[in-house]
Amino acid sequence: MGDTILEARDVSFSYEAEEENALDGLSLTIERGKRVAFMGSNGSGK
Repeated sequence: MGDTILEARDVSFSYEAEEENALDGLSLTIERGKRVAFMGSNGSGK
């Protein structure tokens, strides 16, 4: 884990007005020197 700069485990998130989670059980590790892109439709809450 020496080159890890961000690690998230089992993350869930919901908007206050919504019943269903926007994220549910997300886990990710981003290592030093790697590139990450979050993609989705306009207005999708990226």
